[in-house]
Amino acid sequence: MIVPFGTNCHTAYALRETGHRVCSYPFDWVAAELGTLVELLLRVLKMTGEEFDGFVESTYCLDTNTIFTQGWSGRRFLMSGGVQYPHDELDTIKDKYRRRWTRLREDYIRAAEVTLVVTDMHERREEDIRRLECETEDKVRIVVITTRANDVVETRRVRVVVVSLDDADESDVEGLRQKDPRTPPDQLRERAVISLACRAVFGS
Repeated sequence: MIVPFGTNCHTAYALRETGHRVCSYPFDWVAAELGTLVELLLRVLKMTGEEFDGFVESTYCLDTNTIFTQGWSGRRFLMSGGVQYPHDELDTIKDKYRRRWTRLREDYIRAAEVTLVVTDMHERREEDIRRLECETEDKVRIVVITTRANDVVETRRVRVVVVSLDDADESDVEGLRQKDPRTPPDQLRERAVISLACRAVFGS
């Protein structure tokens, strides 16, 4: 089980590009601080069945007091608990995330191994990674893709992939630009680099 775990949508894009994203989970198309995502995941994994039922039936991520307009696209999106949802339509988001949270919980329970893929290219996140490692089951593995060498220490359950934005050549970026011409070039380059890292970890 491979789960894109932020801190933005590039992780899910890269896993989809490399054939390793086979279904949708709640963290695919979000933008948030890693600590916020860790707190949310740990809270959900510790819920009883009754608590979880209440969670997915609640107005989670439907806080209409925090609706924003994304400047470059003009789309309106939500922010709840420090998590932004810039790719989701307001009228479909509740049912969508009810399904995704339920799928995550069910797949997590069944899986023999769970790999959380974290892309946090430019920030130091050692404390958040350690908390994620310490407060999850032994079957959870964590892959951290980052440009900052030595910021996260590898352990038996944590693998660190250090990348550079120069790792992707122009053909990699151009291939993504043809699929998604609206995305700014710097974001396409970052996505291309993350895709290369995912291939290195999981294979083509």
